[in-house]
Amino acid sequence: GILLKGNGLMDVAPDLWPVALFAVVVLVVAVLRYRQTLD
Repeated sequence: GILLKGNGLMDVAPDLWPVALFAVVVLVVAVLRYRQTLD
């Protein structure tokens, strides 16, 4: 994992944004699938 050893957020952002993007995509897909089950 990535440890924040005195690094600012912008120092680790290039490594974290793909993970954040993946998390957002998974969340959106999960919400859309869940909303379909409500019909």
